[in-house]
Amino acid sequence: MNGRERLLESFRFGKPDRPFRWECVAFWKETIERWQGEGLKEDPNKYFEMDEQISFLGFSSEIPVNSGFTSNPYVPKLETVLVSEDETSRVIRDGNGILRREFKQGAGVSMPQWLEYPVKEKEDYEDLRKRLDPEDPRRFPPDWGEYRERFEDRDFPISMGICGFFGHLRNLVGPEKVSIFMYREPEFIREVLDHWTNFNKIIVEKVKKQIDPDYMIVWEDMCYKTGPLVSPNLFEEFLVPCYRDLCNHLRGIGIENICVDTDGNVDALLPLFIRGGISGMVPFEVLAGNDIVKIREKFPKLWMLGGLDKKALTRDKRSIDRELESKVPPMLESGGYLPSLDHAAPPDIPLENFAYYMKRVREIEARYSRA
Repeated sequence: MNGRERLLESFRFGKPDRPFRWECVAFWKETIERWQGEGLKEDPNKYFEMDEQISFLGFSSEIPVNSGFTSNPYVPKLETVLVSEDETSRVIRDGNGILRREFKQGAGVSMPQWLEYPVKEKEDYEDLRKRLDPEDPRRFPPDWGEYRERFEDRDFPISMGICGFFGHLRNLVGPEKVSIFMYREPEFIREVLDHWTNFNKIIVEKVKKQIDPDYMIVWEDMCYKTGPLVSPNLFEEFLVPCYRDLCNHLRGIGIENICVDTDGNVDALLPLFIRGGISGMVPFEVLAGNDIVKIREKFPKLWMLGGLDKKALTRDKRSIDRELESKVPPMLESGGYLPSLDHAAPPDIPLENFAYYMKRVREIEARYSRA
């Protein structure tokens, strides 16, 4: 099997010759810098022989279609502006129109302080909406018509990322005010969500005419350590209909695999995501209480990536062995699972421990390999 066939077989809960290798979704810049000091000489994806993966439309500059992912895809883009700075921090207004303060030292390993969001009243939305036209030709490169031929007979998987419904709202009004607006201005929220549903339908269909994505990945990041940032009742009322509409449309044009990326404890929202049509989920952070083995028992046909505690890799090899042996065998037996850390690899993981983790994952995978 090639990489594309292997991943699609996993999505189908089939029997790939071996698991698709994507044991870590990303690496912090500070992690790479540490590992280079410990002897790493090249890209860790290549060094550890992960399968070739092109995540595009929002992830990669190779195919520069502006569909958004963690950011709202404004055209023309909002300029990032330095508002003020002192000895320790700077205040910027970023490409989402959000005012934030960030530390100068350790900016990559600390969260900024979110000061102000662009939509305070519903009237503030009108100018931003003008920049969210899916028909704007500036979203696509001048040579877009050539991409069908370029990717038609590929042997590797490609994905398309879009900004989710809660993700879009939080970029507009902030996570706290999402719920407030849902109570006080429900018709405004429905207007925004209707527009966002149609935006994604149109732009994904335009992409599908040229390239056949193997899966969609929707960014939400709508949970924290103990639960969701919006109540399940509000999620069911406002967001499930949007997911159902979008997922039905995507499957109607031939895109079957639709995954959500959200941090935090997702337990209360999983049945609602599934009801909305989502078929997969990442990354199942362990410190937030996600247990992929228990989740698999509740949702036997939910495709999953992640769920392996990255903090185990900061300790010792015995901790790594315990984590892997308790989760990877039952998950591979159930199917529809890619062994992977529960988020990007942080800089407190020694290179030696990460290399041991990769070696042990491959050894366990070999028990289930048909290669």
